[in-house]
Amino acid sequence: MPGDIMIVGLNGALQRTITLNSLAQGAVNRGQSVKQGIGGKGQNVYVAAKKCQETSLPVKLVQFVGSSFEGEYLTQLLSSLARENTRRTSMSESDLLTVRTPGRQRTAITLVDNGKGGEATEIVEPGEIVPTDCVDSLLLTLNERYKFTKVSAIAFMGSMPPGCPKNTYCGILRLVADENTKVLLDTVVLDDVFQTCVEMQCEVVLKVNGRELCSLADIKIQTTCESVFATPKQALEDAANNIFVKYAVVHTIAVTDGAFAAHVFRRKTSDDCRYIGFGRTELALPKLPSADVNPIGAGDAVASGTLIAWATSRNERISVRDTINEAFKWGLCCGAASCLSSKCSTFERSLAEELYEQIK
Repeated sequence: MPGDIMIVGLNGALQRTITLNSLAQGAVNRGQSVKQGIGGKGQNVYVAAKKCQETSLPVKLVQFVGSSFEGEYLTQLLSSLARENTRRTSMSESDLLTVRTPGRQRTAITLVDNGKGGEATEIVEPGEIVPTDCVDSLLLTLNERYKFTKVSAIAFMGSMPPGCPKNTYCGILRLVADENTKVLLDTVVLDDVFQTCVEMQCEVVLKVNGRELCSLADIKIQTTCESVFATPKQALEDAANNIFVKYAVVHTIAVTDGAFAAHVFRRKTSDDCRYIGFGRTELALPKLPSADVNPIGAGDAVASGTLIAWATSRNERISVRDTINEAFKWGLCCGAASCLSSKCSTFERSLAEELYEQIK
């Protein structure tokens, strides 16, 4: 029987979005509006999962949540989301595998400059140190829950908070996964996780944006602003090649690039399994029905849609998307649809389905 789909989002945040008429550096800026909601990469993936999920498999969110008002409010929002979807999907409040920590919950602040067409500036607070006993408690919970039934798919999202040993992701993977588990990585914490995936023979997809891929592969590019310039294709190809050479476990790299075309790189091997190059598929993004967009959390919606489609492609009605290319297309449509929502990673499923038809 297929196991759970797991999202690991250890470094969550309370998201605060402030909209301004214009953002002036070195001056007093008065906001037009302030919105608070769920933040953090893993948490955003969970939010999107409630929209893109079309499977009976439960989706679990593994997280630390701090104390103070921010932690209480984030917990309240996530619990409300889980209860809201209990009747319509397999999600429930028990899907939140949470360990509370004594430190203050961090906040992620986004400043939206309407004077520059909604350009977003993000300020991410550092997380407070997670005590060792909290890490141990999380691992113990996972060990007890997944001793006999392993997860079908797992996504590791973002960074780890201070205090987590560098092998924390590896420890989680060893406890909950086996050789049949599909692993999606949207993080720069790679070396140890890749080595563990090699040992466990897991199938791995690296999902990153173009700038992150180049950074991981030590490829220099002139600009880091994906909202203005597309990442040069040659830089992406050089970066993908470097990753394939360095990490034999990676067979697929799914790359987003802001509002520009996405790419899927697939490893090519000889009959004796030697690396002989790669193939690249370019995916043009679907056209949105409105120019008024909010890209905050769109990349996490892409990860969520890709994960759900990939995890269920062999045993659910998603079978039409039976390759990672098709799963990634679905994820891109989830991300694009989320740009029309004022809330991070939230979208109308019907719109995502319409957009999917554009790029089939």
